[in-house]
Amino acid sequence: MLALSLLLVLGVLAWLLLSLAVPSATLPFGHEQLIHARVPWLVLGVLWLGGGFGVAALWRGRGQGGKRRWLRTPLVALSLLLVALLSAYFLRQSFEPEERGLRVATGD
Repeated sequence: MLALSLLLVLGVLAWLLLSLAVPSATLPFGHEQLIHARVPWLVLGVLWLGGGFGVAALWRGRGQGGKRRWLRTPLVALSLLLVALLSAYFLRQSFEPEERGLRVATGD
């Protein structure tokens, strides 16, 4: 479950970085969610699902001592930090006032 959590969270991060790095003519799958959607719910849903799997993995492993417990907690904490930062980024960008947006002048 922890691997699935990291896959989802890091996948969204890679998706965002790829969308920022690739020229707009060749944007990858899902670019309309990142660019054209007012609130990118698909991206946020995948991100929050990954965070939920991380919390579930931590909760499931709390009774097991083991040698992997010391590794699970920092990985989930890093995952939740990424979820919080990326969620704040997506939500902040989605609610920018329209007057700050780009305007195209007549004839351009």
